[in-house]
Amino acid sequence: MPRSLLLLSLLVAGLAGPINAFAQENGFPAIQPWKPEDFIYAESVSNMSLSPDGRSLVWVKSSGDKEKDARVSQLFLSSLTEDREVQLTRGSDDVSLPRWSPDNEWIAFLSSKARTPAKPDTAPTQIWLIRSHGGDAYPLTELTRAPQGLDWLDKDTIIFSAQEDPTAYDLAQKKKKDDSEVVDDSDHEAPVRLFKVSIKDGKITRLTNNKDWIHDWEVSKDGKYAVATHEKSLHYTFDQKTPPVTILHNLSDGSEKQIFTEGRVRPLSYHWTPDNSGFYAIAPFSNDPKFLTASVEVLYFYDVVAGNAIRVPLDWENGVGFDLHTTNDGFITQLSAGSRFEIARYTREKSGDSWSWKRASLTGEHAKNISFFDVNTAANIFVYQHSRANEMPQLYRAKMDGGKLSEPVQITKLNGNLTKGRPVTKTEIIHWTGSNNEEVEGLLFYPANYDAAKKYPLITAIHGGPMGSDKDLWGQSWAYPINLFTQRGAFVLRPNYHGSNNYGLKWAESICCGKYYDLETP
Repeated sequence: MPRSLLLLSLLVAGLAGPINAFAQENGFPAIQPWKPEDFIYAESVSNMSLSPDGRSLVWVKSSGDKEKDARVSQLFLSSLTEDREVQLTRGSDDVSLPRWSPDNEWIAFLSSKARTPAKPDTAPTQIWLIRSHGGDAYPLTELTRAPQGLDWLDKDTIIFSAQEDPTAYDLAQKKKKDDSEVVDDSDHEAPVRLFKVSIKDGKITRLTNNKDWIHDWEVSKDGKYAVATHEKSLHYTFDQKTPPVTILHNLSDGSEKQIFTEGRVRPLSYHWTPDNSGFYAIAPFSNDPKFLTASVEVLYFYDVVAGNAIRVPLDWENGVGFDLHTTNDGFITQLSAGSRFEIARYTREKSGDSWSWKRASLTGEHAKNISFFDVNTAANIFVYQHSRANEMPQLYRAKMDGGKLSEPVQITKLNGNLTKGRPVTKTEIIHWTGSNNEEVEGLLFYPANYDAAKKYPLITAIHGGPMGSDKDLWGQSWAYPINLFTQRGAFVLRPNYHGSNNYGLKWAESICCGKYYDLETP
């Protein structure tokens, strides 16, 4: 029997003494009970990005900092051709949004690292640069107001969004030494616009002159266009009166065009095709005439040359998730599938003026438990985060051969003291009959040392929302420390009650219209 299986069998049997003796003899950490701080200080991954040549992966690791009494994040670079990991930033600062230059030479990112010397009255967070081959990072900008997003226009130029510099009114308010912040003052809230900055001399040029607030945006691969959501109201979320609009900006001549003008399309994200012929937009859909709160996410394709948008026939009733990456022949995306995501590849064909798409699910050892991913089809590289409800997340790389993921290799070694030093509880996906005689799905976590002949208390760990859901992915945190309950002898149930997302529009909307509390509890 392999050492890892023997260790697990001892653990399941509840033999703490033999476990730790075996662990000490064979180089494993001693098995210890879960502690509250395990969830506070656990390491996590976000913002990963593949290099254009498919040879490296940059990603952000977040962890708890006891001295700072906060979570901090650092930038890491992992080779995809050898077993090598490099930490690019250090300290107790925050980093986010790493983006590769088109020539693989630079990584741009946002950081709150202190700058010496720093100009007075500048924002803590700025755009930083670091060479992918090594060296020290340095700040590219000294903005009064922090950048909110960034990407590359070309190998020498970065595009970013930020609020405009303070006006005379803003400066006058500051002189009053009033640190209160008005959150709904449309007349004086500075617009959020697009800018570009040269990495050679730091020169900044304004690209848009809008008087509203740019939110989500993405630039085309050739740098000619940027599609952006323009918020027209600071309180649309609450009153649903003045919706945002989508603008296609021509960065070459400064012209702009409002798109998605027909129907109620409110994109949440945009994804340009590699050939710049158009982009995909993920947007919520609801039957409610006013609100988009209970919804499923559908997909649109906007053809730049034709100047029109069509809804992509997904052949999948529950809609898409939020992770989508375009390919030369279509796209790869998450599909909502209850307690998990289905990863599917869509290939497109054009016949005359019409587009069609064909779906094929990705297969492989980890295909059913992927929370987010990135892909480089030219290099046949697929990188992703894999976990289970009782298995902590790690990043992996795999070969992508058509619709199959093969030869997975673990990239990260996060939370080593927890993955090898803490007991894991048995978990399964269960189903039962709920309200309206409809089947409900949930995750059941067993008590430690479970004995079928005994009775145990049951704790329900209910997700919020109600448009949320619990999946067969690692979801334990300071708010949901499941293992603290199971090791004390309790079952824990995480139900995806009526009104949860990821189960289709009918399920999401089932609690509307006076039934908000009626269906979930039964």
